[in-house]
Amino acid sequence: MAPNQILAGCVAGASETFLPQYWGMDAAELARGGNFPFYECYLGPGLPLLSWRRAIAEMRLYDALARPHGTPALTLFYPSARDEVPACWAMCNVAGNRFWALMPGTPGFSPHQVFRPEDGFFSWEELHGDAFGPQVSLAETALLFPGQTRDGQPTNDGAPLSKFATTPRIELGGRDLTAAVNEWAGWAEALTEANIPHDILRESDLTSTSGLAKYRVLAMPAALALSNAQASAVLAFVARGGKLLTAGQTGVMDETGAPRTEKDLVSALRKAATTRFDDNPGSATVRGFAGSKQLWEAERAPEARRRILDAVTSATSGQAMWSIEGAPAGAVVAGAFQQLDTKAAVVHLLNTSAAHCEVGTTAPEQGKFHPEFPPVEGLRVHLRADVAKAAAAPGKPPVVHWMPYPGTERVALKPTMAEDGSMSVELPALTQYGILRVGQ
Repeated sequence: MAPNQILAGCVAGASETFLPQYWGMDAAELARGGNFPFYECYLGPGLPLLSWRRAIAEMRLYDALARPHGTPALTLFYPSARDEVPACWAMCNVAGNRFWALMPGTPGFSPHQVFRPEDGFFSWEELHGDAFGPQVSLAETALLFPGQTRDGQPTNDGAPLSKFATTPRIELGGRDLTAAVNEWAGWAEALTEANIPHDILRESDLTSTSGLAKYRVLAMPAALALSNAQASAVLAFVARGGKLLTAGQTGVMDETGAPRTEKDLVSALRKAATTRFDDNPGSATVRGFAGSKQLWEAERAPEARRRILDAVTSATSGQAMWSIEGAPAGAVVAGAFQQLDTKAAVVHLLNTSAAHCEVGTTAPEQGKFHPEFPPVEGLRVHLRADVAKAAAAPGKPPVVHWMPYPGTERVALKPTMAEDGSMSVELPALTQYGILRVGQ
């Protein structure tokens, strides 16, 4: 391929079981031939904004596919109404993806009509261009996606996949066909909702050149299938001081799904875990994708979610690279990155209070979802000392700007510096979406 050429392929759902087990088509393998992995966020009669927890988890998995190429993943949305479009774009920014396009025929608009001056988010990006560009996530926790386990497991009910005409997630209440994917999704949703910084990894990342070098914590829910090399890489990570969190039976199968004969390796993985759940807390707390007119039921187990969050917070000793304070549960989702050229820290915040549904109510009908964004007050962003120091000019405090969407203003904010060099910034009210840039 010639320099600067783009080769992208469109696949819906890198995590799901239906594509690889029925069609023999795996998004991760298809992505090897391109340099811009492309997520088609197709939810059938689904609602992207109401599905923000699960959609962002999936986009972060696509980020794992894109990471070896040094490019962001692209995401194509099918919004149910015009009012969802800016939120879909903002979700991409939170997850580190880039907004690709909209499909023709989406109710109420076409791709060429949606970017009105009052929408204008591509123009808004151009206005605040210093907040976009090549970047790496500010995360030291890695969450492994158990793709090998998914491919070696039967579906939950044992029924043939041919009973589904297309991706069945909405038909299944937003969940997947295999327990491994649901367990991973529960962990990913919990970390995303709590704004705990994390990256998604694939099994191949365990043995790659960069591997686990940047991470302090590795969470491996439902990772039943690992190769000998992958299991050894995990043990080496723990030997270097890394913290390992597991759920279910870890490494009891090889990478093909065959039972592992090296019982000593299985035992070593069990002993290496800082926290080991013998049950599957992720499956108990997963919410999944939200469907049009779907009943919003009290199916999540709060205790299971708390166990996941407590385990990760304990493993990081509460020293995350960044954190959001003052956000009501489920009201704000954030993602933070360090720019490769300037080392500036860039934090994206999306108001998700418009995506709240009371338990026992029915989700809006597709095409009739008109979200309202009550302002979220009292938010503070905290940056760890090393992050704040890297962003600032030598010997000077960092320069902080807040860029709210919608709007054209760029507000200078004064950070509060702690004795240890960490910093916090109190934000103006968050209406829909905004970016905090900390640089020089």
